[in-house]
Amino acid sequence: MMGTANAVANGDVLSLSGALDAESVLALRPVGRQWLEGAGAGERRLDLAGVTHSSSAGLALLLDWMRVAQDSGKTLRIDNMPADMAALARVSGLDSFLPRS
Repeated sequence: MMGTANAVANGDVLSLSGALDAESVLALRPVGRQWLEGAGAGERRLDLAGVTHSSSAGLALLLDWMRVAQDSGKTLRIDNMPADMAALARVSGLDSFLPRS
């Protein structure tokens, strides 16, 4: 079953909630890109406390946003990464590319 996810921006923090899967990340991708490309340099934080599940599509979304942040001259810090996403990152060797608080 495909999940739904939401993104709420509050200044330098983007909070995600729901399930990150192949369907939901398609809707979230432009939201995060716009937030990252917005005015202001410095650090942005991605809060994943509300994420209930993440497939590999969720991990791919974070990597995409990391690249957008870098291209926009910003850093992206990930807070409250869910255990299933952290496990996927570890197994795939991507753990060191995802800076977490």
